[in-house]
Formats: sequence, structure tokens, C-alpha cells
Amino acid sequence: MRIECAYRNLAADGAALLGFLLLGIVLFGWQVIASPTTRLVGVPGDSSAFVWFIGWWPHSLTAGDNPFDMDAVWAPHGISAAWATGTPSLSLAAWPLTAAAGVVVATNVLFLLAPGLASWTAYLLAIEVSGSRLASLPAGFLFGFSAFVSAHMLGHLNLAFVATLPLLPLIALRVARGRWSVRAGVIAFGCAVGFQLGVSSELAALATVFGVLVCGIAWLIGRDSAPAIARIAWAAVPGWVVGGLLAAPLIWAQIRTDPGGWHPARRRDSQDLLGMVVPDATHLVAPLHGISDGFTTSLAERGAYISVAGVAILVAVWIVRGSKLSHRIVPLAALLAAVLALGPVLHVAGRQLLVPLPSAIFVVTPVYRYAVSGRFCVFLALAVAIGASLLIAARPRRWWAAVVIAIACGMVIPNPLSPLRASDGTTPSAIREGLAAPSGMRVIVLPPASGMRWQAVNGYRFTQVGGYTGVILPPAYRPWRDVVDGLRGVAPLPSAPRLVAYARAFGADRIVLGPGADGRIASDFADAGWVSTSIGEVVVLTR
Repeated sequence: MRIECAYRNLAADGAALLGFLLLGIVLFGWQVIASPTTRLVGVPGDSSAFVWFIGWWPHSLTAGDNPFDMDAVWAPHGISAAWATGTPSLSLAAWPLTAAAGVVVATNVLFLLAPGLASWTAYLLAIEVSGSRLASLPAGFLFGFSAFVSAHMLGHLNLAFVATLPLLPLIALRVARGRWSVRAGVIAFGCAVGFQLGVSSELAALATVFGVLVCGIAWLIGRDSAPAIARIAWAAVPGWVVGGLLAAPLIWAQIRTDPGGWHPARRRDSQDLLGMVVPDATHLVAPLHGISDGFTTSLAERGAYISVAGVAILVAVWIVRGSKLSHRIVPLAALLAAVLALGPVLHVAGRQLLVPLPSAIFVVTPVYRYAVSGRFCVFLALAVAIGASLLIAARPRRWWAAVVIAIACGMVIPNPLSPLRASDGTTPSAIREGLAAPSGMRVIVLPPASGMRWQAVNGYRFTQVGGYTGVILPPAYRPWRDVVDGLRGVAPLPSAPRLVAYARAFGADRIVLGPGADGRIASDFADAGWVSTSIGEVVVLTR
């Protein structure tokens, strides 16, 4: 009988995984699935950069090079992978698919797996907390298709792939309840942490802080929980050490490398207070997105939205809490995540108010000062999801709980037809075949973001002056930030003499202007004596 029950549970969990994966493909891959080799999930810039990262690790290791020395970009100096969004865990996991189907397909698959896998791991955590598989289904949806995941599906693969995060509290709970031994907890924590460090070391760091704070809350409001928390610590601390050892090359590279100072996205991308209840235009139900247009946070960082119904879930869990510790911890954890996600100072309706907030401490904290505190909102989404499962599973049953949770699910559905959900994933034949940028040549490829994808498809046979690897610039390029930003299109294009000086300073052999590049660049270099030649879809400028 017990074996039969185990099979039924396994079948139910497998069906849930399949359902979540299919839903992710429908909602985020509608515009990509028919042509995965020529369309790319997300906006052109960030998604193209991740195509480069996914292909880089297999390419570098196959060639016998040091993958942490990304010398194919930012020539002649290169850039360390330590502080770039390199996602080695995902790149290595997708290596067989990259080899078989190409780097664009592999990147699309990773993107489309992200929401389904995140839903499933949140579903498993909700089962552990609520004890009900049926109640855990909406919990999986509320996390895997949350505003945080939806926002980062616009192009941040390292932040959209959050399936590991629910596993950390799941491991902790199973160890605390004695279902797993401390030794098993150490191994599980080690594997999960090691993998997460290779996906996003930033989220791994934020998860560490948040997990410690939540354990502190549990200890304060439930003194009898001290033995369970101690048991978690005995597994988690050595588990993090094991995870650090698994990711030791990355951590060592980060220790040895200067990340380059202040993270420019830090304050701008703190969450807006109204952003928690006001959707943006990427959601299917967004009648008030005109308000969100004024938020300082970029679209790809508006992850705090849980809707009014999501807030109601947390309030309801608190009201029906009784003596249950979980019903008290979840709303308090949500409140903690929300406060931390607001950043160093308060933002309301796009206005920055001189109201200091707890996250200000991270500005002067080593390591954490390079994190975007607005990303703590991923734990807000997880708390809402777990709260939903607790509310449905609570006795006596409450009919209104199902209504509120259904509304919350409906309010966070992403718009699958948004033009921001997919972009061009093609590579001009002249670049793909090496005609415009022959092997060994040092090239400026424009637009820079598309150039990253084109270089990956080309097989990294040429090197780039410049690149698109995140907000950190190599030291030699920092005096040229105006040119780098101008070529990326985030600042006015510098004067022609400044552009020419940039090309000469880094020894560019030629400039390749692909579709979407600013046409003024060709005339600026032509005036300086560079010769223009058309090769298929691209224009090549040579000295």
C-alpha cells in the first residue's frame, strides 16, 4: 500500500512538472518555439549576451584555454568571468545540446525551462510546508510565473533561472524535521549552493542573508524551534562550504579580481513601493501600467509585483495563523523581503524620497555592495506562493481563499504576445561564415549586443574590441565609457574623432556594421579615411 501511494505521488509530481514546463513554453515561448534557431527569447541585447556566455565555456574548455579569461571580447585585454554574468552551471549543463543543435537553440531551451523548473521546485517546497499536493499547484505557478521570473525572462537568464532557490528551504525543512540526516543535508546543500553559485553568485549571496534572517525570525517567534534551527545550521554551514569548494575556481577568481566599483543599477533598480501592486505592460492584465511607466526600475527589474490579491493572501495567512509557526513565519518573511527589495532609499511612483531603508547597510558591506538589493523580491514571490498553499490547505476550508488565490494567479499572468518576449536570433551569413570577420582578426562589431551572439555563432574565431558582458568595464576601457555607452545606444554617440581614436587605441583591424547599427558610424569613419565595403547584410570598414 505504501509503495502504491509512493508511485501515485511520483506520478502526480511528474505530471505537475510536465504541466509547468508546457505552460512555460506557451507563455514565454509562443513567439520562439516555431523557429528556435532564428528567434530568441527576450529582448535583443541581454539575450544575445547570454548566447555568448552559454557557448563560451564549452568553446574555451574544448580549446584547452582558461574559461575565466574571456579574451575573445574587450581586446586586447579581455575580461575576467569572475564578475560577468557567465552562468557556467547552465553553460556546462547545456553543453551536449549546444554541440548538437547550436548555441541559440541551447539558450532558448534554458530560458524556456526556467519558469517550469522554478514552478516545480516551489511546488515541492509547498508540499513540504502545507502537506497538500493540490494546494501546492497554485503555489508553483505563483512563483515560477511570478513578476520576478517574468521580468527577467526579458533577457536575464542568470536571474530567471531560480529553480534552485526553493530547494534551499526545502532541504532545511527536511533536515529540521528529521526526514533527512544532517549528512544528507550537507550533501544536498552543497550541490544546490555550488550549482546556484554557477548560475548567479549574486542570488546565492542574497539567499544566504535572507535565509539567516528568516531563521532569526523563526527563533524569535518560536523559542521551541531552537533545536530545529541548530540542526539546520549543522547541515547548512558545512553545506555552504562544500558548495563553495565546488565553485572554488569562480570564487577564487572573484577574490582576485576588482569588480570595478559602484554597481550603477543599484539604486535605480530598487523596487518601487507601488510596484508591488501595480503591474507593467508585460503582464496580460495591466490596466494600470501607465503608472508603472514612471518607475525608475527598468522593465527587466520590476520583479516585486504580487498584486493586491497577493497581499491579501499574506494578510489572510496571518489572520488564520492560530498557533502554527509556518503561518507566522511566511508573512513576516514576505515583509522582510519587501522591505529589503525597496533598496537603500524609498521610491514611490518613480520619485526617490529621502527615507533611508535597511538595505542601505549593503552600500558599505563587502561583496553585497555589488548586489542589486531590489532582487530580494524573489523571496517575496516565494513567500506569496507558500502562503497560498497554506491558505488552501488550512482547516476549516474557506471558499474565499480559492477565489483570492485564483485572482492572484490571474493577475500575474505574463503577456505571451508582448513584442518584448522575443527578438531576432539570426546571424548574418557574412559573419557566420567568417567573410566579414576572418579568423584572428580584431574587430569592432556593431551593435555590440548582437555582435556577441554573432561571435558565438561564428565560433569565437575573431576577437572583439568592446563587448557586452554586463555593467563592469575592464580598467583599460573605463576612460572610454562614453564611447562604449554610445555604441551600445544608451548614451549619445560620441564625435567622429573620438570614435576613430577609440578604434585606434585598441588596434581594431576593421569595423563590422550589422543590421541595426547606427548608420552615422560609417560616414564618420569614411571621413577619417576608412574604406567601406558591403558584404551581404553587413558593411565592413577597413583602414
